[in-house]
Amino acid sequence: MTRLDTIHFNDRTLTWVGGAALLSVLIAGIAPAFWTVRSALFSRLRGTGADDSSSPRAQVGRQVLVAAQLAFALLVTVAGALLVRTLQQLQTADLGFSPAKLSVAQVPLVGSAYYDPERRLQVFDELVTRLQAAPGIAAATPVLLRPFTGMDGWDATFAGEGQRADEAAANPGLHLEAVTPNYFSTLGVSIIRGRAFNESDRKGALPVAILGESLARRAWPDASPLGKRLKFGGADSPAPWMTVVGVVRDLRYRDIKAPPPAIYVPLRQSPFPPRFVILRASAEHLPTLAITQQALKHIDATEPVTEAATIDDLLNTQLAAPEFHMFALGLFAFVAVLLAGVGVFGVLGAFVAERTREVGLRVALGANRTQVRRLILSKIGWPVVLGLIVGTSAAFATTPFLHPLLFRVSAFDVSSFAAGWIVLLVITVVASLIPLRRAVRIDPVVLLRSE
Repeated sequence: MTRLDTIHFNDRTLTWVGGAALLSVLIAGIAPAFWTVRSALFSRLRGTGADDSSSPRAQVGRQVLVAAQLAFALLVTVAGALLVRTLQQLQTADLGFSPAKLSVAQVPLVGSAYYDPERRLQVFDELVTRLQAAPGIAAATPVLLRPFTGMDGWDATFAGEGQRADEAAANPGLHLEAVTPNYFSTLGVSIIRGRAFNESDRKGALPVAILGESLARRAWPDASPLGKRLKFGGADSPAPWMTVVGVVRDLRYRDIKAPPPAIYVPLRQSPFPPRFVILRASAEHLPTLAITQQALKHIDATEPVTEAATIDDLLNTQLAAPEFHMFALGLFAFVAVLLAGVGVFGVLGAFVAERTREVGLRVALGANRTQVRRLILSKIGWPVVLGLIVGTSAAFATTPFLHPLLFRVSAFDVSSFAAGWIVLLVITVVASLIPLRRAVRIDPVVLLRSE
């Protein structure tokens, strides 16, 4: 959560929560209190001890409240199930690269000597060489950005050769990454077509580019992109034409849920300076920060390595928000289902208590346990059906609002709705067990003796 360190539990928070709880109790207690006093007063004026709480009108009121509880519980349960499915999809999403044993370290090179791009590249070249010679490091490559930066990144627009100005303007924005020849092998990225960059792809040579497969399909849907040309900017941009030499798998490098189309250019043909280095370890739990600091110390002891993290840690950070959403909504769903179960239990329990004499007489006249159960359940059957129908309708109307939080899950996911129905039906059955057992154990002989 953003700025979690500034959030504290204090007297003001306690006062607000206590006041809200007290207000809720008062609001919830007004109607029953008024009803009880009114019923007792009317029964005394009529000279009878009868209680209006057992009247058909009172029973219907309780049943309607239970139906409302069930409907709300179903709504929240379905929403919670959708977020559970989303988290499962995020956890199993194919990133397009292998995150195992992969780490990233930030090397900002803030000294004035590194305003010169060539000097900066020299340092990164030497740093990568030293890192790859370090024990436990299998490969290393400089990058512009660490993974999972989301909207913060190097972006570009492009125009394909032969596109009109309006067609180029409709092209999607691109994630731009300037990389070295070993970038794709370090990350474990497959080359689908063509080749990776090599050492000859540098300034003065033919400008080249590698595309993500979704960009290649969009730019040249009916032809091979190899050998085709594109450039940054619009159709009239003065930027040089770049020849496509390869196509790679789409990576979820910047954004897990909605990765932008990607284009890769050789670092030696790019003016963009790297600020991070990605390391592929050959063993688990290597001290990446210390290893990078030690390697940089031999090059320039005054320059810091400001941070380092494994890709798995960064991925877990990306999943923190979906996990929180799932937890919060799951907690609401649990409370709502629990309250719905209490409501079912209360309605059936009250009905059994009010109809003890009737049930006893039915048993005395020959009613069996099945008939008694059917009588009791008839008082909760239509509220359950009504609650499920209203809850399902409300879920269909509201789950589309969860779309920004969902990933590869439809807002009308059948399994999530089925899970909601199952949970509500199970809690209804469980809440009905005690009142049903109490009803079938009524002894008509004991009851008649007490009469």
